[in-house]
Amino acid sequence: MWRDVDFDDGSVTFRHTKTRRNRTVPLTDETVTALRKLQAQTRQIGGPFRDMVDNVYRQWRRIRKKAKCSDVTIHNLRDTCATRPFERGTAPKVVMKLLGHTNLSTTLRHHVEVSDDDLRDAVCRLSAGYNERGCER
Repeated sequence: MWRDVDFDDGSVTFRHTKTRRNRTVPLTDETVTALRKLQAQTRQIGGPFRDMVDNVYRQWRRIRKKAKCSDVTIHNLRDTCATRPFERGTAPKVVMKLLGHTNLSTTLRHHVEVSDDDLRDAVCRLSAGYNERGCER
């Protein structure tokens, strides 16, 4: 419902979550702009989430077909949303709070992938303190 979107603060509050706690998450400026537009468009039909679940899945099937990505699920979007901050150096506890997890191990178990490049970067960072040149690839 629109009462859960704070346009001035740039955040949304999720209620009735699995953890039974309300969770407020900040929004990007682009998301706030898109939600303002959606709010204006949906005033006539009774709110933003009327028949939303069916519509989201219907649109998702259309998008997947057009992109030829039939195996991608909506939950994959959540995984990507969780993984990208890790790739950019965001602290694990911050990602945990964004996802609404109460346990850090859940976040790490489900959303952290360690690549060969990650391992190389870690070794380079270790050696950078001992080697003036750092690592070269």
